Amino acid sequence: NLGGNRIAYNTLNNSQEKPPFDFNYMIKFAMDSGLKITISDGIYNSKDLLECPNVLKYGIDSVILGEELHNNSFPCQKIWRIIEAEVEQDKAFDYL
Repeated sequence: NLGGNRIAYNTLNNSQEKPPFDFNYMIKFAMDSGLKITISDGIYNSKDLLECPNVLKYGIDSVILGEELHNNSFPCQKIWRIIEAEVEQDKAFDYL
């Protein structure tokens, strides 16, 4: 009634184990509410991240990656860090 049309959905999970994101629940919630949804927490791995484009048609259209991004939770990040280290090492040799 106030004109809002988007929410940031955040899961609460205090355990060390990170369960898969419940896309079925989120799809039902999006369809029932008619809201656009940003997933603010709950995407902990590349499998769940790769599932996100499949829910665009339901209004679940964005993801905020926080701690997972900083903790290198995704495979591509490890490759990126290795390449960064090699580039930095090469730069150090250029100065010698």
